[in-house]
Amino acid sequence: MAKNVSVRYDQESDTLTVSFDNAGALATKLKTDNDAILKWVDREGDVVGFQITDVSKLNQTGPISTSLRAIAPIEVKKIIDAKPLYSGWSIIPETCIDGWCYGAITDFIDPEGCRDGDGFIQAPDGSRAGLVWDYNEQADTSIIQEIPTSRENGWGLYQVYFPKPVRTLQDMCDCFAAILPGLRERYAMFPRKS
Repeated sequence: MAKNVSVRYDQESDTLTVSFDNAGALATKLKTDNDAILKWVDREGDVVGFQITDVSKLNQTGPISTSLRAIAPIEVKKIIDAKPLYSGWSIIPETCIDGWCYGAITDFIDPEGCRDGDGFIQAPDGSRAGLVWDYNEQADTSIIQEIPTSRENGWGLYQVYFPKPVRTLQDMCDCFAAILPGLRERYAMFPRKS
């Protein structure tokens, strides 16, 4: 059973996202038998969250339901291997700098200041790496720590630190610009398959 539950409503996309414990960058988003509900599973196939779309229409359509059953780990691996890395999550076009773009996995706009989240970076060649980000007053934006991952179809998973909490889209653009030089260096060092 989950110890921590995060619930976020994004008014712009009209979605309600519920994540359990540390769901995020390593979770895979899957369709359910209800078009309004997506579930996230981890590598073991356990459900680590779900997302409901068109939340404002719920009063008009009545209750919705679906099964959030776990799936076999081998099925998760097949799904992951068949999809491009971080497919299903959106690039935030306003963040793009010379073809480098931030993609959001967790919502980040918060008037009180979002202090952590999950996302990814897309390089100009379309390849991607995962990002786990935090704000810390003492943290240096040039510190980028690699997080071990078993995914083979990207160029890594990294812990990064933002220079300020994210309240607005402009804040995210500023924070992404601050960490981009270090991520470009990581990309350049990552071995390419021939």
